[in-house]
This record gives sequence, structure tokens and C-alpha cells, in this order.
Amino acid sequence: MKTILVIDDNETFRFILAEWLRDEGFYPITAAGGFEGVRLAQSHHPDVILCDVNMPSMNGIEVLQQLYADMSTSHIPFFFLTSEDRFQSYILQQPGASGVISKGSEISELRRILTAIAA
Repeated sequence: MKTILVIDDNETFRFILAEWLRDEGFYPITAAGGFEGVRLAQSHHPDVILCDVNMPSMNGIEVLQQLYADMSTSHIPFFFLTSEDRFQSYILQQPGASGVISKGSEISELRRILTAIAA
């Protein structure tokens, strides 16, 4: 069973995504913010990280930078979650970024991405 770390400050979104991931056969771990997400990534070494861009204290880009600089987590596929399309080209230029998933994406798109990664 593949472990997926979800880092998002929106409790409702985090809960719904974790439940959906569980229903899809994944093992979700959740973090309410960037500092907690970095700590969980370093201790659990998930198979994939899904991280919100806009969070207080430590945003998603800062999370990626910390994890990419750490040899034990730099190899983990890291996808940004965002509801703002205007940042996508900037976000994708970040070293270590695997892609961007729109929070408004169809479930089939998210399933396609996760299935490809889990293969």
C-alpha cells in the first residue's frame, strides 16, 4: 500500500482528500502545515507528497525546498495542490517539483496521476 502525505492547512479539504485516498487503496498521512509536513516526510518517507502552496508559517515552496535539500526526502515525488492557476508556471520551475494538481481537478485526473506514480 502506497503512503501519501497530504500537507494542507484547510482541515476540511485535508480530511476529504485523505478519506478519498483511503477509499482508493492508499495510506494517507496528513499535516496541517509546512513544519509538520516536513517532519512527517522525514520520519515516514512517503511514496508521494501532495502539498498546498498557500499556507501560513511555511508555504509549499518552502516545504519543497527543505525536502529537496534533504538527501533522505529529495527523491519523493512532490506535487503542489493549488486553486490558483496563475502560479503554475512559477511553481513548476522549482527544483524537485513533480507537478501541480488543481484543487478543482476532476477526481479522474487525480486518480490518473496517483496511479501512474504508484505503478
